[in-house]
Amino acid sequence: MKSFLLLALLCLLAAPAWASHLLGGQIQAKNISGNNYEITVMLFMSGGPGADATSSIPVCLGDGTTLTIPRTSRRAIDSTMSINIYQFTHTYNGPGVFQITMSLANRTPMVNLSRANESTFSLSTTIQTIGALRNTTPIFNSSPLLRIGVNQRSTINFQATDADGDSLSYALVKPLTSVSSNTCAAPISVSQYVFPNDVSKLGTYKLNSRSGELVWDAPTNLGQYSATILIREWRNGVQIGESYLEMAIVVQDKGGFTPPIPPYEPAAETPALITGLETGPESEFVFTISPNPVQSQLVAHFRSNKPTTVQFQLLDLSGRVVADKALLHSSTDHELILRVENLPSGLYVLKADANGRVVSRKVMKQ
Repeated sequence: MKSFLLLALLCLLAAPAWASHLLGGQIQAKNISGNNYEITVMLFMSGGPGADATSSIPVCLGDGTTLTIPRTSRRAIDSTMSINIYQFTHTYNGPGVFQITMSLANRTPMVNLSRANESTFSLSTTIQTIGALRNTTPIFNSSPLLRIGVNQRSTINFQATDADGDSLSYALVKPLTSVSSNTCAAPISVSQYVFPNDVSKLGTYKLNSRSGELVWDAPTNLGQYSATILIREWRNGVQIGESYLEMAIVVQDKGGFTPPIPPYEPAAETPALITGLETGPESEFVFTISPNPVQSQLVAHFRSNKPTTVQFQLLDLSGRVVADKALLHSSTDHELILRVENLPSGLYVLKADANGRVVSRKVMKQ
């Protein structure tokens, strides 16, 4: 009996070593023809039984379809990490904007993410199947696991390639999670996440929104950190898609000269870019929506560095305009309030046209 109890205790103590195994991942969607897409989910996982046991995952296609996808391959990165790959094809019935998502338990603990085991690990990518706006999501070129030196200024390149030749912009964001028992509930940001340099409140952590170059100057605490980047796709000034990448950054003691740490600057989610026609310049602005998901009343704020008028349009998945509002007073700060309680539940897109420059945000109506 004592031997049995000892064995059970050892198993319980050993469980955390493999139970939390999700380090990051991404979802890629490739337009094959028409509304037919090849979808690839890549999960970055620590080694051990947890990664082995993840032989299939649920994937929500954004059109009401949920599929259980078997693992198609597994690729080792090093002795501590591998990539589980789940690939399949899906054909959408018609034109629309679709958010492809997946959620799993067993998120890996990180220095900058307290109570990680309480947060479901989620990923998201958004595509369009509307005529000339059909898109293939960007492919991230960075390694899923980066090792950098403590007290050393580090530059990380998150630049992606886009098969369609669309313009790309990059944003610092928080990782995604799901707070609903509904597998296909729209993911939200992890509330307890802090950006890496906010842990010690030393140095800076900045992303170039045009080049995708992240500079961390400089990590002062050893350990494993979570980093999430959002890449937005633009075509002729219209945002047509966005893809999340979550990955791990390991800070190690690599020795060498230790330069002075710059003064602390709180990191923040990168403001969006409003992208004009290809012949025009890009201008920084902030376009936010709350609450999202929304049940009855949607509030959108549009702030720009120059006075402008704004035309708002809310579109459903078929591209039909369900609400239209023009704010014709030229200003740097616009607020739109929309009543949406009578709209069917589902995914919508809110577009803002500022003197010919257009940007969009997805809205989930509950």
